[in-house]
This record gives sequence, C-alpha cells and structure tokens, in this order.
Amino acid sequence: MFEKRKEYINSMAMIIAQIIILSSFTRYFIIEPGRVDGPSMEPTFIDNEFFLINKAAYFFKSPERFDVVQVLVEGKYGRISVIKRIIGLPSERIVVEGGKIWIETADGKKTALDEPYLHYGTLTKVRFGAESRFTIPVNHYFIIGDNRGQSTDSRDIGSVHRKQINGQVVQLN
Repeated sequence: MFEKRKEYINSMAMIIAQIIILSSFTRYFIIEPGRVDGPSMEPTFIDNEFFLINKAAYFFKSPERFDVVQVLVEGKYGRISVIKRIIGLPSERIVVEGGKIWIETADGKKTALDEPYLHYGTLTKVRFGAESRFTIPVNHYFIIGDNRGQSTDSRDIGSVHRKQINGQVVQLN
C-alpha cells in the first residue's frame, strides 16, 4: 500500500513539474499577457486594457508596417516595455509634414500613409525644433503611438532595432 501511494505521489509530482515547465516555456517564448499603461495607443488600445504578446510572430517573418508591437526601450527608470505601431520599415525615409506621415522614396517621391485607425482629424507633428525627416537604418523600425499628441515614440527616441521588438500585440476584444 505504501509503495502505491509513493508511486502515485511521484507521478503527480512529475505531472506538476511538467505543467510548470511547459507553462513557463510558453510564457517566456511563445505568448505573454500584458496591460496597457497610458493613453499613447488610443483609440486602438485604452489605458489598463489587457492584451497578449505573440512572441513567436516574428520567428519566421519580419515585422510589417501597421503591426502593433511590444518594444523594449530605455526609459527614465531603466528598460521598459511599450506598445506602438510600426510605421516605417528598414531603409525607408519617413517625413512628418502637413500633419501626416509620408514615405519618401530615393527619388524624392512621397506617399502619404492611410491611417484609418486614428481618430478623425488627428494630426501627426514633431516636437518644436525637432527633425521631421527620419532615415531608418537597416534592421530598424520607426514606431509611433496612435494617440499622436500623447506618445513618446520614434519621433523622440529614433528608430528601434529589431532586437528590441519583443513580439506582436494581439487585442483580446
């Protein structure tokens, strides 16, 4: 009887250990929960809204324009994670002009981005005296918040390296 009980306890302990290892692996390498902290992505994401970070999204493909991603950046108090939208891709030139974001080609041709996720009438500007043209280096991305007046993003901190992108944000509702 004692042997059967010992065998049962050992098998349960093994199952619990496997569950812990699998859930830890999933949490750190595949999918992780998150919560919005602040208004920088409104109206798409509101303050305190929960979301998931798909860390596996970019294992076999590159981030794309308009993807919402979690990015690790250096903040006032150390390394922080933020969610922003990818607007510019590696080797592109971004121009902020006339309240819009433009993609500029090597020959100077500009195409305005269509951004239907913004509140009607939202203008994109740079801070007074800041640069309004950005050349994105190889392996870097230009990220920006949907609430343009309440977002610290690539207009302020510059482009972010691919290694700083933690994963693609998935909205839960």
